[in-house]
Amino acid sequence: MTSVFYGFATKHPDVPFTLEEVEEMELMRGLEAKKYDFVIGGRHMLNEDTRLISPSTKDELMVIIPDTHPLAQNASISLQELASEKKILMNPYTAIYYQLCMQIFQQANISPNLLRTARVESILNTVSIGEGISLLPLNSLPIFRHDNIVAKPLNPAVSLAVVMARNKREKTSKKLCLLNFLRTLSKKKKTSSLRRLIFLLRLEVFSY
Repeated sequence: MTSVFYGFATKHPDVPFTLEEVEEMELMRGLEAKKYDFVIGGRHMLNEDTRLISPSTKDELMVIIPDTHPLAQNASISLQELASEKKILMNPYTAIYYQLCMQIFQQANISPNLLRTARVESILNTVSIGEGISLLPLNSLPIFRHDNIVAKPLNPAVSLAVVMARNKREKTSKKLCLLNFLRTLSKKKKTSSLRRLIFLLRLEVFSY
């Protein structure tokens, strides 16, 4: 999306535009405080005051284990198979930790056997030396490539929707300008995901 936003800023230099990357809780506080006009994040972290704009992409929660682990050859891994494993998860302030991982452990009636929490790069290093296993979004992994680990889908799978959203109470011309830009861009693209995007953007524009 960075190249898309750069294209918007280049085409519309009269519209003030800043792109920031922050942790999830700060992202939501910024939206509520009107610091941000739009946010991109997991659907699970949005509340009733946000208006969904598009299902930008999909992600999936994966089991991260050493490549020497007995389960490393499995096509998928269940939570029950991981019950006794020491786990290092993302930090508690992330939605992945408190709205996904802990929730699915609770639903499966499994104690998470938590070793500690950490950032993704530290988690991958810990898993690579065999100190524990983890659960991480698939799309996070290419950013932090690491040897000696494998990623396996959960069984049953846990999918994550990554979306763009705005505050329902905020209606401004610069928001409409960005939405129209994205709509025009999606018309030029022929991928199925962008065709879904244009449909939802039309709904969003007409809601103003």
